[in-house]
This record gives sequence, structure tokens and C-alpha cells, in this order.
Amino acid sequence: MALQADLPWMPKARFEPPAKDGKPDPLLITTTSYQRRTAIGQMAVNERPAANKPRRIAVPIDGVVPLAEDYPRTVIAVFTGNPGVHDFFRNHDGGGTLVIPQLIDRPIDYRISGTVVGGKPARLVARLFDAAPAGPDDDSIAKATLTFPDDFDFSALDTITFWLESLKAGTPMHQRQISIDCGEATAKAVLNTARNIAAGWIRLSVESDDAASFSFALTEDIKPHEVGAPLLLLAPNAAPWKDPLRSGVTMLVDTPRVGYLDFERWFANANLRDAVLDEKSAENLRRALLTAYILRDADEGLSRALDRLPDPAFEAVRLELAVSDQLEDGSHAAQALILPFGFKQKMTKIIEDLNAHGEGQWSPEALHAKLFKPIECAFQFSIDIASGALGLSQAKRLLASIPAGTVARLSLDALVPARHFAPSGKHPAVFHPGLKQHASRRIAPDGSKEVFFAYPSAAIRIETMLDGMPAIDAGKDRERDKPAIQLAADMVAVRPIERSRRATIYRHAPNCLASIERAAPANGGCSAKSM
Repeated sequence: MALQADLPWMPKARFEPPAKDGKPDPLLITTTSYQRRTAIGQMAVNERPAANKPRRIAVPIDGVVPLAEDYPRTVIAVFTGNPGVHDFFRNHDGGGTLVIPQLIDRPIDYRISGTVVGGKPARLVARLFDAAPAGPDDDSIAKATLTFPDDFDFSALDTITFWLESLKAGTPMHQRQISIDCGEATAKAVLNTARNIAAGWIRLSVESDDAASFSFALTEDIKPHEVGAPLLLLAPNAAPWKDPLRSGVTMLVDTPRVGYLDFERWFANANLRDAVLDEKSAENLRRALLTAYILRDADEGLSRALDRLPDPAFEAVRLELAVSDQLEDGSHAAQALILPFGFKQKMTKIIEDLNAHGEGQWSPEALHAKLFKPIECAFQFSIDIASGALGLSQAKRLLASIPAGTVARLSLDALVPARHFAPSGKHPAVFHPGLKQHASRRIAPDGSKEVFFAYPSAAIRIETMLDGMPAIDAGKDRERDKPAIQLAADMVAVRPIERSRRATIYRHAPNCLASIERAAPANGGCSAKSM
């Protein structure tokens, strides 16, 4: 195996495997599965403010108490054939908060309250886990499926209760069961393990034949396990709101990225490489990236660019927009949209430029101009967010709109083909099975035979404030009532009660007038909380 005996050891370019009786010795040669273990990265979300305009996302407004912050809620959106999924009683490190002893003396209940249902969901599925799931289809240690009857009154549903109790306690047949209770509809399942559970959690799935949503009040004890979602405050595009608040916001999203070495390993797989690149294109791309890798110490920009190559495993983004809270009556159907980001399609023009460059020498400037800057543009997209009727549409531009008095959650999932997790002939799966634990569900897009694993990647909460004064003033003689209204404004003020849709009325001191006036709609915004 040594290249030469009298010099420092180097391997031969070609060497014969250890043999016995002229044949490879099976005791000295083995094979092992070579699989990707690098996780799918989250998407980077950045605001792109207009010239000379301040940033708006995650920036509070003085004198404004957002409904989304004062009364926090979250929402599960569900669509035909594609369930909505949310994990509860689960810490950010993936571990659970439920402690379930072997013998439960008295039934234990855990509640999710403030439930509001949009549409008519068909089923709720509660799965109890005591460890990381093996994948989105893992049924865990117990699975209870609740099917709603056709005449179920969703408007009366306020609380979803999970019960844990022992059956036939003290007998050899002792078992534990989990129940899911939605008023008159219930479902039960027996745990398939008898051991103590120190870190349990629940995955709640909603299934429906049409678009629907389940929203819940967020309390500290239910521990929702979800990606961070900063808040954006909008105002209706009309007076008396200040102009900066009336304008929309543009959000720039970078799709999942990988580093150079992971990218190189992916395309070292001939099957994966040949699926998206011909031999010439693959060689030209490899040579350009290798050159950049060698020159990275001389150009800091190349080093950063090599850490931001597009993840070739990722093929699409799924966006979902659903209402989590609102101040006015009305029903808003959840919206969904899929943006394709196949590597072959997005890289077409870039590969053409690389092939035109051929075997010529690469400079750092040429690498930036012909490879890395086009990659940045090809694997990102922008979303315009504005007030208006609830909608998620893509015409000339991608637009998400939210009506006044409404809080909505815009979620982004990275979609990875499920085929990458299945063996192919004698070859193992491309991905190590451990990476399936981060996928929340399977997605089957309409009109596509491909099935994807959905990886939650980013989210943003959007609240459009509501001006309730026109409703108060309707049908009144405004000129006649102005003195009385001003007197009330001078003498009476309200103080919101935290985490409650109520406010305390009190007589404020004269030195409070300035702060109260700044909170009025005509001067920039008002609390989006009902009184």
C-alpha cells in the first residue's frame, strides 16, 4: 500500500485489497453506509427597508400595545391532504415537560385553552412521545385519533384537554392511556410502554378535507415547540394613520444553505450529480468551486460565499398564512403557496455562463460575478407584506396581505423529497434516518406525484391595527359632541390588563395627557385591543 519504502509514507494511487488465496479477504474488507448527516438549514429572513425608511420587523411602536404581544396565540393551518402539525409541552432542546409515572393515582389533565376553529376540520390526532420522533410518520408510544361528527359545533369548542390515567391499576394487566377531549367528542389510546416517562410531549395533528385552522392561546405551561416569529405591526392604508405605518414591508428570504465541503460530498454521488448536471457542466462547476476554495485565504468574500452555497437537497418552499387572532367577526380561510427551487432549474443560466467560460483561468472577481452573486439572486425571494383582505398570492410579486384588526402567522417550510430518505436498490438512503426527526409532516402538493418532508424554517407574525373610533362616532353630531369627547379624553384613561382582553378605566393626572395623545390613532397608532 506504500508508494515507496525509503521516503515518508504516502499511499499508492492504486492498490490491491488484502487477499487470501488470490481473492479479497472478507475478514479484512468491509463496507459501510455513507450518508448525509448535515441538517437542513433554516431560512434567513431579512427586512429590505425603502430608502431613508426605518426598519419595521420586531420594532415596537411607542404607546402601542399589540394584540399579538398582549394576548399571544399561535395557529395550526391545515389543507386538503396536508395536515397541520404542532408540538406541545416540548422544550426548545426537543425534550418534553410531561412527567408520567408508571402508576397514575388520579387522572392528570393538560389543557390547551382559548381554542378558535376556522373551517371544519375532520380529525385531531394526538401522539404522545417520550423521545425524539423517528420521523413525521412515527406513531410514538400512543396515538389517539378523534374524528369530529358532521354536526359538531366548533363555535362552542374552547378547550382541548388531554387526560392521562391508569387502567386496571394494581393488576398484572395494568396499563396507562391518553385521552383527547373536545367537549362531546373524545378519543383514547393505550400507551405501548410500562416504563416511567420523565420527558413526555404531545404532537397534535389536524386533518381536513378543506382548508381549516386551529388557533390557541399561548401560555407558558403548554410549551409550544416552534420556530421564532418576530412581530410586524401594520396600519390600514388610510387616514388617520401615519404614513410610515400605512406602507407595506418587503421581506427578503434566503433559502437553506450548505458549506463547500457538504456541497462537494453531495455531488460526489454520481446518481445525484447526473440527475441535475451533465458531465461537462459538473466538471466546470467543480473546477470553479475548487478554485474559489484554494483562493479563499486571499479573498475574504470567497470564503463567505463558499459557506453559502445552495442546499441541493432542498427543492421548494411552502408558505402558509393563517389567522391566529382577530378583533372583528368574520371567517378567514388559511392560504398556502409553494415556490419551486429545484437546483437544475435555478442553476441553468449560471451553468451556461460557466460552460462559456470553459477551462479559462478564474480570478476572484470573475468568480463573484459569474458564480456567487448569481447564486445569491437565484436562491432567494422577496415577499411584500401589506394591509388588505387576507391573501397569499403570486402575480408580478409575492404578496401577503392582512386585514385590519387581525393577527396572522406566515410560516415557511423547506421541502425535501422523501425519496432521499429511502434506499435505492443496493444503495442506502442519501440521508441518515436521524435527520427525519426534524421533519414535522409529509407534504403532497396538488398535481404532483412527489412527496416531501417539511422542515419548519422561518415564520413571522403580522398584525394590522384597527381604528375603532369610526364605529363609536357613527350616527352622532360630531361638532356638537366634540366638547364632551374632549372632556372625557382629558379626565378618563384606560390601562390595558396584561394577557387579558380587558382594560382598567382610571382618572389620569394632567401630566399624563402628552403620553395619551401620542397613543391616539391620529398620531401614529393605537392599541389593537378591544375594551
